[in-house]
Amino acid sequence: MERNYDGIDLMKFIGAIFIVGINSSAFSDVNPMINDVLFQGIGRLAFPLFFVASGFFLSKKIQKDKTQTNEIVASYTKRIGLIFIFWLLFNWKWVWESWFSNTTGVFDESNVFKFLVDIATQSTYSGSWYLAACIIAAVLYFVVFKKFAVWFKTFLAALIFLAVATFTMKVNNPIVFYIKDVLAPPVTLLMGPIYFAVGDIIARDKVDSIRSNRGVYWLGLMVSLMLWGVELYMKRGFLISTDQLFIYPVICYFIFSLLLTIKMDIPYAFEMRKISSVMYLTQFSFMFLNQSFLNVTGTVNFSLVFFESLALGIVLLKLRKLNEFKWLDLAY
Repeated sequence: MERNYDGIDLMKFIGAIFIVGINSSAFSDVNPMINDVLFQGIGRLAFPLFFVASGFFLSKKIQKDKTQTNEIVASYTKRIGLIFIFWLLFNWKWVWESWFSNTTGVFDESNVFKFLVDIATQSTYSGSWYLAACIIAAVLYFVVFKKFAVWFKTFLAALIFLAVATFTMKVNNPIVFYIKDVLAPPVTLLMGPIYFAVGDIIARDKVDSIRSNRGVYWLGLMVSLMLWGVELYMKRGFLISTDQLFIYPVICYFIFSLLLTIKMDIPYAFEMRKISSVMYLTQFSFMFLNQSFLNVTGTVNFSLVFFESLALGIVLLKLRKLNEFKWLDLAY
């Protein structure tokens, strides 16, 4: 039985809304508890699930012809790179003001090298780190680790993830402090491999097997959600943010697997997946414009950004159908 991917498309769309809510502090001005639970808590699973989806679909392509692994990853890297460039140009004003102009608005060449380095180490414009992280994860997991068994690739990805999750905590260990604050490795960009590993594992599963053991998967999800609460409780006071928790890969495995067993027939589901990418990559620009010109924050800003980015995504998809605008597929 073929897997149904409409659930994944819906998940990515909802995840994009959560990310907009996280960055705009949605409802913080109305009810801070709703913001903390819904967006700063549950919403933090959006990025891990995005990574799992990327690893899943890439793995499905590779399994069709493993002799073309390098070529498939190269094509994926090229596509993500072009998306990076498209939105870099879209955000050119903020990039210029942040990187290349001095206080008088004149070009400052001293930041050029740092800008080029930061393309591969952190955000050069808001949100771009995710695109770079996907490329790094794809190359590491599917190319560098290609000759290893799945379990060993997952083990290596888990080691990287443990280091990332550790270095993003407030740890007083002098060795960790030196590595984190003096060497300042780009740990956030290395959070992807473990989720690509989870996506790869799920892509190798048989959907009928998952469906026949659905009760076990639901039990696993419930247990992992409880462990999520335990981890948050145990790490209170140590967390800089809740973006990287040890239990996230496990939770994502069960959520994503269960999604594949749910038959959904959602109109325009594939378009929703594309729009979710547009929403994520435009949200920061709309937030800035809304705050600067409309002086709005919180719930109002969240609502405006959601509808603005959604409308832009729909317009891009409509224009993409015209021959003159086929290049707009670079946006997603």
